[in-house]
Amino acid sequence: MAESFFMHHHTRRIMIGGTDDNIARFMTELPKSWQSLIVGEFPMSMTASRDEVLDKATEEALKTQKEVTGKLVERAITLAAKGSTGVIGLIDTLNAIHEGRVKTLLVSEEFEQEGYRCKGCGYLTTQVLQQCPFCSGEFEKIDTAVEMAVQESLRKSAEVKVVQDNQQLKEAGQIAALLRY
Repeated sequence: MAESFFMHHHTRRIMIGGTDDNIARFMTELPKSWQSLIVGEFPMSMTASRDEVLDKATEEALKTQKEVTGKLVERAITLAAKGSTGVIGLIDTLNAIHEGRVKTLLVSEEFEQEGYRCKGCGYLTTQVLQQCPFCSGEFEKIDTAVEMAVQESLRKSAEVKVVQDNQQLKEAGQIAALLRY
């Protein structure tokens, strides 16, 4: 029944609540392909109400999401330090977005900065330039360069993660990206 439910609902992540014995038993009955989708487990009484289960599952899901996002931030920073497929800071991230190289954009929730956008090709930058290096167009000042970067990333099929309370990302310039190449 679980397999049928997961397939029917296109499940991508699974959390399991129950007693330790029941969780272990359920996990061993799942095929390996479904076991790999398990992102968390939590203790839960068999007599718990629907609201109790929902509250605990939500709490665990948020905790898991924060851990996963934290690992993505660490990876982007490490790859950027190695000169590989990661960038940090607004200028480098904007350049990667313009080139269509961003696979996953990571941006601090509260981060916003003004910048400039080319009226011709839409190139975003924080630098004052007289002429666009890509199309020779003129620049206009914008108050929302980060928001525009998010929109452009989504338009170019990148995944966008808004990150809450991550000190590493703040220290790296509040924005980073994992690159396709």
